[in-house]
Amino acid sequence: MATQVMRNDSCPCARDELQDLFSVPDTQTAINKVTKIRKYPLTPDLNHDGPIEFYISNATTDFIDLANMTLHVALKVTKNNGDDLDADSQVAPINNLFHSLFKDVKLRLGKDAETLVTTSLPTYPYRAYLENLLSFGKGAKNDHLSKQVLWEKDTAGQFNSTKSVATAGDGGRQAPSNKGLEQRQKTIAASRTFELQSRLHLDMCLQDRYLLDGVDLRLKLEKQSPKFFLMYGEGNDAEDYKVEFTKAYLDIPFVTLAPSTYTRVAAQLQSSNAKYPLKRVVVRDMVIPENRASHVLDNLFVNESLPKRLIVGMVRNTAYDGRKNRNPFQFEHNQLQNIKLTKNGEIVDEYDVDFPQRQAIAPYLDLMKRVAVLNTREDLDLPFNDYINGYTLYCFDLTNDHGADGNYFHPKAAGNLSLELKFGAAPTNHLSLVLFAEYDNVLEIDANRQVITDDTGFRKTPPL
Repeated sequence: MATQVMRNDSCPCARDELQDLFSVPDTQTAINKVTKIRKYPLTPDLNHDGPIEFYISNATTDFIDLANMTLHVALKVTKNNGDDLDADSQVAPINNLFHSLFKDVKLRLGKDAETLVTTSLPTYPYRAYLENLLSFGKGAKNDHLSKQVLWEKDTAGQFNSTKSVATAGDGGRQAPSNKGLEQRQKTIAASRTFELQSRLHLDMCLQDRYLLDGVDLRLKLEKQSPKFFLMYGEGNDAEDYKVEFTKAYLDIPFVTLAPSTYTRVAAQLQSSNAKYPLKRVVVRDMVIPENRASHVLDNLFVNESLPKRLIVGMVRNTAYDGRKNRNPFQFEHNQLQNIKLTKNGEIVDEYDVDFPQRQAIAPYLDLMKRVAVLNTREDLDLPFNDYINGYTLYCFDLTNDHGADGNYFHPKAAGNLSLELKFGAAPTNHLSLVLFAEYDNVLEIDANRQVITDDTGFRKTPPL
């Protein structure tokens, strides 16, 4: 008796358990070996006022695996005069400390590393924080991310706590405290030396294609002021504490190809450039003046292509600039009542919200959807109560198909992108609007190891 199908237009199929019964996996033969090479900074003194710099001259036939290149640092927090912290010192680093140590990270590639392939803006901590916040679930954040970058989540509503132990409140109860700050304080207590290690949040380091042989690399890490990444109470001077680096190095995987593979790649380079599809990220800020119940930010991206995805949030301007008792990663709602994004006069998205009444479900769920966790088993460790108490972000998808998270390119778009904000009460402080913009991008390298970039913000400048 013939097996029936559900419908006439439904073809018979076999399960994978039968389909693969007589096959074996393919054998990887393109790569002969991967060798981890350790590179140290150009200047042994890590605690001078200047940046930490690395230069890698790749005169070999090996390729470089940038996605698995990691920066390792060892450091300790001390008093400003170099003395160890007291046992009761109420000082702690902000979340995502590893990346918050640097305000800007510049990567140059090419012959003599002449081409700048990262945007030069002092917003690196915000890029790294938002990407980690919106890319990893609770398990990853509590486990490996905690060890890599000192990720200890701030307790919602307690971002600006500068005490590592809860104090007694009314009726003998314990006042709320920031559990994340408590854990981070334990890490630095008594000026103990601790280690952190992670890959860098740079466009070329967040893609998987190997960097061609013969391409030199220069990495420059501009240090952040301690008043940005260390939090402590009002009773101390602004420069009471500092960070002392005791070690820094790069671990770089050099990939040796099989001779036949290397010959094939070299031959292809004579007729075509190597291509590196990227998700290019630009993070910048715009000021929202105090004492205004409404504000319009017009032409968010002047003389530029429009991003495919835009994430925005508001922080206190004083915190953004760095202040010892203000957390720069506290994205407050500021009693916002309406936010509207328009493109050439047409509404992209508009949200009416009432945070005191906990009515902000639409932007919360759209954020989850647009970072691809809604209706999945994934999580961001970002429940709604946290969202409205220090994690308030708005995500806008500007693609034609609302598929900014897809693994394909989208048509470039230009025009006037404007953001309108209306508050229930005029903010009494200047605010910084943090804009996290994503673009489709391609970087190319030719047979002469010249780096070729498109028109979305890269530039070629002489080596530093």
